[in-house]
Amino acid sequence: MAKILVVDDHMPTRELLRALFQYKGHQVVLAAGGPEAIVATADEMPDLIIADVVMPGMDGFTFVRMLREHTECKSAPVAMMSASLDEDKARLLSEQCGAVDYLAKPFEPERALELVSRMLLRSRDGESEGRRNAS
Repeated sequence: MAKILVVDDHMPTRELLRALFQYKGHQVVLAAGGPEAIVATADEMPDLIIADVVMPGMDGFTFVRMLREHTECKSAPVAMMSASLDEDKARLLSEQCGAVDYLAKPFEPERALELVSRMLLRSRDGESEGRRNAS
């Protein structure tokens, strides 16, 4: 199973995602904001990250840019989530900052689980492709 970092300033959202992902056997690390998440990436080395867009202090886009530039976890797939942005605009901005997927809030629990499955499948496919190309 995967180690998932959930970054969101809204505690009920963090706890909901923790419960969902742990139910499926994943290890979950929580962070309430970007600065805490940067530290968590170095300490925990998550397999994938789900981050809110709108957070005080450091928005999710800035967090992802910093993650890609300055951490050991720079290749970890990231999905963004937001309730406050237009979904098409949020998807575009997410892609531009280096995120690989997007989850609109509010979300049905099944959608969050599908997101993680999709991200893990892409990650495994990428690893398999990398091994084939190295051969």
